[in-house]
Amino acid sequence: PTDRSRWQSVASGADPTLYDGWGSAADNVYAVGQAGTILRYNGTEWSAMASGTTVTLTGIWGNAADDVYAVGEDGTMLLYQGAQWDKLETGFAENLNDAWGDRKNEIYAVGADGSIIYGQKSFPWLMLRPILLHPQSRSGVEKTDSLQTKGLDFSDCIKHMGVGELCER
Repeated sequence: PTDRSRWQSVASGADPTLYDGWGSAADNVYAVGQAGTILRYNGTEWSAMASGTTVTLTGIWGNAADDVYAVGEDGTMLLYQGAQWDKLETGFAENLNDAWGDRKNEIYAVGADGSIIYGQKSFPWLMLRPILLHPQSRSGVEKTDSLQTKGLDFSDCIKHMGVGELCER
């Protein structure tokens, strides 16, 4: 797109549904979706990347063009460091919805039942499973999926819990 003042549709050539995108520059954008789909935009066109998985990928975040994380079903977390996508062993088997990190390579992923996992590029990952007060729950306590996480740095991480809830670290 040459006009940066408006959004423009760019055909991806992908049949599967895409769920999330992230980019470090206008010529380095990634998108993830169904069946392990990862696409990369080079500023001119989209191309498919081999992910090494067939699970649905629902979130992607990066710290740089050669430091990108994708997450999805069954606790899947992938890391791209400039050459190929590698699977990271998180020890987590539930669906992950989104990932975020800070410049210190501390990574957060959020997912099913309000779960948060935290770690660095290598094992071990720490699993946190908060039980949250839910405004529409009859019992007053209900687990809910963590949908998204974003922040400015390690001390300012916010995750979106759905149903209007935000949880701040």
